[in-house]
Amino acid sequence: GERRDGDDERKLVELLVEQIEFSDVVIINKAGDVPPAMLLEVRRVVAALNPDARIIEAAFGQVPLGAIMDTGLFSEAKAARHPF
Repeated sequence: GERRDGDDERKLVELLVEQIEFSDVVIINKAGDVPPAMLLEVRRVVAALNPDARIIEAAFGQVPLGAIMDTGLFSEAKAARHPF
């Protein structure tokens, strides 16, 4: 039931899905804190929402900057085609 503001009718889960769909890189944090089968399921969901995204597993948010900064993955043309 959370909303960004009074004018936005989307639910929080819809916003989170849109973020994954639009992302070039998705970080799965606390990857070591879940059973391998659950981590695999999370990876499958992310890949289903965005097959082009680079998926990175992390612990304590520790990610090499080169993995998320200046990746060259962003495409202006692809972003313009995104439905939202």
